[in-house]
Amino acid sequence: MGRPGGARAGARVEIGQTARIGRYQLTGTADGLEVHVPGDSRLGSALAAGGLLIGGIGLFAGLHGRFGAAAAMIVIGIGIAAVGGTALLGSTSWRASPVLLLRERADGGVDQWPHEAIGWVAISRAVPSAFDFKRTGVRPWEVRVRGPEGTPLPTRFTLESEGDARALARSLAAALDVPLREGDG
Repeated sequence: MGRPGGARAGARVEIGQTARIGRYQLTGTADGLEVHVPGDSRLGSALAAGGLLIGGIGLFAGLHGRFGAAAAMIVIGIGIAAVGGTALLGSTSWRASPVLLLRERADGGVDQWPHEAIGWVAISRAVPSAFDFKRTGVRPWEVRVRGPEGTPLPTRFTLESEGDARALARSLAAALDVPLREGDG
């Protein structure tokens, strides 16, 4: 099955074996690979706190006779806090096999792509956005799954080191039984 060296060397992760690559946890399954993406606690915390603050302001407005604005702010605050709670508690999991790529989203939804819809796994240096220039710890490498014509599927794994990106890309390509390509094309 896999070569010695585990996921870091790009080998297939064996059944029941777990490897950590960057922030992703890979687990070998009977039919392929599971990639667990942890929830974003910073974003979740900020959204939950912001939602509670907006709800609190709405409650304060309601106590002072501004019922229309209060109701709207409370509803919006609850919604934002719920999204933040989902981000705190939820995470996304990917299951890759030679038959199917499946994504279980943090909100409970499931997306799947049959093998015919998968062309290859691509590894490239991420193009920084305007927001990335302001952040420390930017993840400059990304791994994506592309369709047969090169269109990107909604998969994007970002990693800080080239070695980690290559290891994840090799493991994912092996599980999907598709080629690995450099760059976006």
